[in-house]
Formats: sequence, C-alpha cells, structure tokens
Amino acid sequence: MPTPLFWLAIEQIVEVGVTRLCPFINGDPFADSRMPSFVKGIADNYPTLKVTIYTNGLLATPECVEPILGAGNVDHLIFSIQGGTREHLKANTGLDWDVVWRNVDSALEIKRKLKSNTEISVTMCQFSKTIDDKGLLSDECAKRGVPCCFGCFSNFGGLIRDSVGEEITADMPRKICDRAMTHVYIYNNGDVGQCCFDLTGETIYGNIKQKRLVDIINGPRFVEMRKAHAALDIDAMPPICRKCNAPKFHG
Repeated sequence: MPTPLFWLAIEQIVEVGVTRLCPFINGDPFADSRMPSFVKGIADNYPTLKVTIYTNGLLATPECVEPILGAGNVDHLIFSIQGGTREHLKANTGLDWDVVWRNVDSALEIKRKLKSNTEISVTMCQFSKTIDDKGLLSDECAKRGVPCCFGCFSNFGGLIRDSVGEEITADMPRKICDRAMTHVYIYNNGDVGQCCFDLTGETIYGNIKQKRLVDIINGPRFVEMRKAHAALDIDAMPPICRKCNAPKFHG
C-alpha cells in the first residue's frame, strides 16, 4: 500500500470509530520495512488507535520488534506457528524453527527490558497437519511462559478444504459473524472488501480514494450485507460468506 494511501486509510478508520488496527490482511506485516515507522506514526498522531500484529515470526527480528513495542500502542503481538516440531514447521510453512523461536525469545526479552504492556502469545490453527502437535507446541510455550492458543480451521469461504479441521466445527451452530458486523477491511489499492477470508477480492463495496469510508459503510450494499448477517439470512449474504465456516467460531 502506498504510504499516502496508508495514512488516508488510518484517518478514515479513526473517523468511523475504529479502535484497533491489524496492519495486514493476508501476508506478514514485517515483510513491509515501513511497519515500525507506521506504528510509531499511529502512536504519535492517533493515540486512541491500538495495533494488533500477527506474524509467522520469520521477520520479527529485534530490529523490527523493539521500536514497535517501544511505541506503546501495540496491545498484542501474536506469533502464528504452524507446527510443533522443526520438521513439521518446515513442511507446513517452509519456515526455520530456530529462527522463529529465536525471534519469539527476543520479543519476550524486549518486552521485559522495556517493561512493555504488550501481550505476546503463540497461536496454531488446528487442521490435519497440526492436530497432533498441540502438546508439543504447548510444551515449547510453557518453557518460555508464553500463552498458547489453538484456533479453528477456516475454509476461506469454501475455497479450501481440510477434513480434520472442518470436523472440529462441523456440529457448531452458525452464529452472527463478528467480522461482518464489526470489522472493516481495506486492501492495498484502497478497495473496501468483505473479509480476509475473501482471498480473491470477490466482494468490493467501494474505494477510499474515491469515496469516504464513512459513506461506503453507510451505503446500501454494505448496510444490506450487515442486515443479512444479523438475521443469519444466508441466501442474502455475499456468495463468499455463504459457505464460510468462520461464523461458527468467530461469532
């Protein structure tokens, strides 16, 4: 996302009352070398806006993490580690176990040094390639005193399948989707989309370069989408939402 567009997005999300930013949709925020300056700029200019960062840990080096924790506005730094052994992590994600955990350890040390209030935790999605690793990952986290949680598998609106992961949510009732009702997603070109699970950008409501975000989210299409979700009217939802299993665990 171009820098001027980033700050335009920040200005407009604050205008509509957003209080927490996750500065990515899909991908890793530390892949953008501007992230520390973005977080510091938000802290300096938009003090009511908190930042939550998810990372796979590969690029979460001390050089990136220290200024981000030092900014004082990051409420949660979450390491997404998809494997309980070095072999499984490599097979599942291509990432180096030692590098990732070295960066987790460094982040914990930086938190202690700065006496930061940022919560640091580890998460793993439960699906066929990770389901047997829960105990192993829990042990690694326990060694460090870092909280560990296990998320449910998302089928990304029916785009991907995993029988083990989907079995976990199979009998859960569909709930009102918090992502549809309370989140706003702005892509790197300024488009306002449906969700991070809409990988192809199938549903677009407008563009903040052409129309204010406040007008987009109060426009008829966006309002009707939220009404459909509030009523659990699946037929009236955008197509990407109809097959999505996330409202079972993200309600």
